[in-house]
Amino acid sequence: MLTLEDNNSLEFGYRYGTRDISTRDYDLAAPFTRNDKDGNPVTAYAKWKDTSGLISGQAGDDTIGRQLSFTELQKMGYIHSVSDFGPASDGNSYFFIDPEVMDDPMKFQNSLYPGNIKVTNWNRSYKLKEETHTAYIQANLSGEFGVPYKANFGIQAIQTLLDITNYGGAPTSTVEVDGKVVSGIMGTPGPKISTIETRRDDLDFLPRFNISFDIAEDQKLRFSYTKTLTQLDGNDLGLGTSYTTNYNPSLNTFVVVSATSDGNPNMKPWRSDNYDLSYEWYFNDVGLLSFGIYRLDIKSFIGTATTKLFGVPDLDGVVRNTNGIDFTQKANVDGGVLQGFEIGYQQAYDFLPGFLSGLGSSINYTYSDSQGGDKDFYGETMPMGDNSKNSLNAILWYQKDGWQARIAYNYRSERYIGRSWNDGSPAAWWASPTSYVDASISYDINDNFTVYLQGTNITEEYENTYMQWKDVMVNQNVYEARYTLGLRAKF
Repeated sequence: MLTLEDNNSLEFGYRYGTRDISTRDYDLAAPFTRNDKDGNPVTAYAKWKDTSGLISGQAGDDTIGRQLSFTELQKMGYIHSVSDFGPASDGNSYFFIDPEVMDDPMKFQNSLYPGNIKVTNWNRSYKLKEETHTAYIQANLSGEFGVPYKANFGIQAIQTLLDITNYGGAPTSTVEVDGKVVSGIMGTPGPKISTIETRRDDLDFLPRFNISFDIAEDQKLRFSYTKTLTQLDGNDLGLGTSYTTNYNPSLNTFVVVSATSDGNPNMKPWRSDNYDLSYEWYFNDVGLLSFGIYRLDIKSFIGTATTKLFGVPDLDGVVRNTNGIDFTQKANVDGGVLQGFEIGYQQAYDFLPGFLSGLGSSINYTYSDSQGGDKDFYGETMPMGDNSKNSLNAILWYQKDGWQARIAYNYRSERYIGRSWNDGSPAAWWASPTSYVDASISYDINDNFTVYLQGTNITEEYENTYMQWKDVMVNQNVYEARYTLGLRAKF
C-alpha cells in the first residue's frame, strides 16, 4: 500500500544566465628587407623566421633565412641541456632552448628578430554570446511503500539562444603597418575576408526521477533516471578554418591542399539518457560499503566530418583546384553507450588504540565499458574518447588532535584519445595506463590559523601515447611534481 506523508512539497524556479566570449588570436611577424628578382629592395613580414623563404615568392628573390647558430644562442644564455626523459632516456644529454627565456614571447622574438608586430589570426578568432532561460518544477514525496521511501520527480526546460560570429582569413597574406600595406609571407595570417554570423534557438526538456528505499535501518536502495545536456566549449563553436599549403617549385608559389576547422557553429550539445541503480550499507556510524550500476545512452558526441571546399585560391591568388580540397571539420557524430559498475568502501578506524584511531580510508573502483563511432586500423569499433575501462582511487587519511593528512593513489587504464590517419588508413591513438600519487598534511595551530604542505604527482608520473600498436610511441607527457607550503587564516 502506498502512503504519503504530510511534508511532501512542490518546488519550482527560473534562472537566467549569459556569457560573452570575444577572442582575438594573433601571431608574431617580424620585418625582413631583401631584394626581389629584379634587384629592388622589398620589405615583408614573416611568421616563420628561421627558414629560407623567398621575399616575394618568386624565383630569383633573396631569401629571408637568418638561422641563428648554436654558439650565438649559447652566448645569449638561451641554451640548456636535458638528459632526463623518463623511460625514453638513452643516457645522453640534448640541448634545447630554455623555456624560461620564452616567458615573455614578444621580448623573446624581438631578441632574435627585431620589430615583431601582432598579426590577427582571423581563423582562430571569434565572438560568442549565449543566453539561457531555465525553468523547472519538481515534486518531493516521502512515505511508505512496503518500506519507507523518498522520491522526487520533475522536468527542466532550457532555452539556449546563441549568437556566434566566425571570421575567415585569406590564405594569401598582406599586413598593414603604420598605414601601409606590405606583404606577409611564411605563415603570416592573411587579412579578414569573411564574417559569418550564426543565430540559434535551441529548446530542451529534461525530465528526472529519483527514488530511494530504506530496505533496512542501515541499508538503502536508490534508482534514478535523468536526461542531461552539456553545453559545448566556446572554441568548439567559434574557431574557424585553417589551410594547409605545400610549395610547388614549378609554380613558384604555395598551393592550398586541404583545410581544417576546429569549430562548427552548428554543432549541437551533448545529450544523454542516464540510468543509475545503487545499494548502500552503512555498517557503522563512520563506515559505508556501496555498489552501483549505471548506463548512459549518449545521443551524439563530437567527432569530425570531411567534405569538399571549393573556390579556395593558392597563395598567389589563383584558384587552381577545380575539384575542391578536402575540408575536415568538427561535427556531431553518432553517439554510443557508456555502462559499467562502481564499488566503494569508506571507513574511519576509530576502534584502533591511541593515535591510530585517527586513521581512515576510502577506496573506489569503477568499471566503464563504452562503444563509440570510430573504427581502428582493423575495423574494430573503438570506445568513447577519454574513457578508461578501469579506474581506481584509494585514499588513506588521518584526522586527530588538529592534524590532517592524506595520501591518494589514482589509477587509470589505457584510454582512447581519437583517430588519426596514415596513408588513408585510420589508426587508433591511445594513452597508456597512468597512476598518480598526491599527498598533503596540515596542522591547526588554533581556531584561526592552519599551516599546510601539499604535494601533487609526487612520483613524477609520465604519460605515454601510442598509435594503434604499443611500440609505436607518439609522444611522452612529462608531469613534474609540485609542492605548496602555506598558511590559511580565518577571522
